[in-house]
Amino acid sequence: MADLKVGDTIWRFDINRRVYRERNVGPIYREHWVPEEITGQTSRSWLLGRWGARKVPKKGDHHGYAFTPKEVDDDCYLKENRYLIAQRVQYLDDVEQLRKIAEIVGYKTPEAK
Repeated sequence: MADLKVGDTIWRFDINRRVYRERNVGPIYREHWVPEEITGQTSRSWLLGRWGARKVPKKGDHHGYAFTPKEVDDDCYLKENRYLIAQRVQYLDDVEQLRKIAEIVGYKTPEAK
């Protein structure tokens, strides 16, 4: 993780922020991520916004916040591609590819009775 300090930028996921594509197909997922400046700190948290209105833990789970652009990219990749990849797997006709995927995701076949 990057060494953050007061004045640096982190990103907050805001479900209410919506930017739409042309033809109103639906909101662009990446646009939910809003950059915010770190305005202060405590021993355990970063403070965001005017008067430190929001606290974000410095360590551990920081659900809804990304400390680096890579975290934003990774979340966007996951949300935008997971269902498309699952759809491709659903229609696989190559048993070896399916076995490799099963191994990667830790799937074990049920024991025969």
